[in-house]
Amino acid sequence: MPDLRIAQNLFSDRIAALPLAIVYITDRCNSKCITCDYWRYGQTNMAPPVAERLAVELSALGTHMVLISGGEPLLHPHWHDLVSIFRAH
Repeated sequence: MPDLRIAQNLFSDRIAALPLAIVYITDRCNSKCITCDYWRYGQTNMAPPVAERLAVELSALGTHMVLISGGEPLLHPHWHDLVSIFRAH
């Protein structure tokens, strides 16, 4: 049965459902692309407690898929823990 909350998104100024979310877990990057300056300034990593709170909120919104992104997500020292948190919800 389809989630009717997705259709509600079309008729409201509030999000009723968010089936897909792209979550930036870090802004660190090891590529030196000329069109992007993440590699110069990136130093921020998402903390596991923040991921836990976000995972609960996304679950309540009916999110079925979370894409992990960032600068380069594999540079996050705890990326595997964050992925496990999102998968658990």
